Amino acid sequence: RYAKAAAKGIRHRLDVSGATHVNLVCHSFGCLVSRLMLEADLEHLASEQRVVRWFTSAGVLAGARLARLYDNPDVQSVGGLLGLNISDWIMMNPDYVADHVALWDHDPRQGNNPLFRDMLIHHVAGTDPRVKSALNIQLLDLNNPGDEPNDGIMYTLDCYFHEHTNQAGLHAPVGPVMRSTRSLVHEYHEFVPDDPGTILLAAAGLFHQRKVLVTLR
Repeated sequence: RYAKAAAKGIRHRLDVSGATHVNLVCHSFGCLVSRLMLEADLEHLASEQRVVRWFTSAGVLAGARLARLYDNPDVQSVGGLLGLNISDWIMMNPDYVADHVALWDHDPRQGNNPLFRDMLIHHVAGTDPRVKSALNIQLLDLNNPGDEPNDGIMYTLDCYFHEHTNQAGLHAPVGPVMRSTRSLVHEYHEFVPDDPGTILLAAAGLFHQRKVLVTLR
């Protein structure tokens, strides 16, 4: 329902404005909605290559593992304090994402769908586990034996695409095929969009002409 509404809204704006392409920005659950819209090719936006830049902020791309506990009363209680819509958690369950959102190969962490071809994709993910809207509770670290980085709501590794096939990459006029890129900010999930670094990256990714790739090893 959400994805269909978003696709129809975008198609309407393209029609009334005369624009030929759109830049897509999303945060959290909105990124899961955006991914379904693109993978399912709703309103033919992906197959017609209408979406040319996609910027995600703390995105639910591979599902939110916290959503596996949607029927846990304690988690529901904390979720209410955080303003989380528990009714949407079933759709954020990684198993649901694998079956119903990652439609190309059912691998939530991979961006291999050829419909992503020639999109400039950049992900920003958070790494501060303290839930600032709930007395700095480190919610995910209450049961995190692998000590995975997280932003209090999402595990950081689930907020970006880890790999692409060449078919799903950006084919620039010169140079190698560009995969999606990612940046990390030390911020809690809900505050990631307001971080100055996120804002800078969004402006660069959505509106500027050059892309600089920095790899730290």
